[in-house]
Amino acid sequence: AIQGAYAVPVQDRVMAPRYVPGDVLMVHSGKPIVEGDACVFTLLPQYAQEGNCIIARVQMIDDRCIQVTLPGLENAKPFDLYRSRLSDTGKIIGLYHK
Repeated sequence: AIQGAYAVPVQDRVMAPRYVPGDVLMVHSGKPIVEGDACVFTLLPQYAQEGNCIIARVQMIDDRCIQVTLPGLENAKPFDLYRSRLSDTGKIIGLYHK
């Protein structure tokens, strides 16, 4: 077992074609993230609407926020995830594809 590692099932197509519904992502919250990484961001309950995880690609990082994109959505523009609203940030380190 790896401390800080967990699995997340993919339920939508926002990161297609790389990750599609039915895939299971292996995520490690102890790995540092850098621009270009695909990550799972877990929102604090008070900021979550439908589910509490967002799978996205990191575009830019600073002390206050992480700018991300959802490559599977046509014409998707980058948006900010404020660190104060996140309970966890995990780097995708593996994939189980059915």
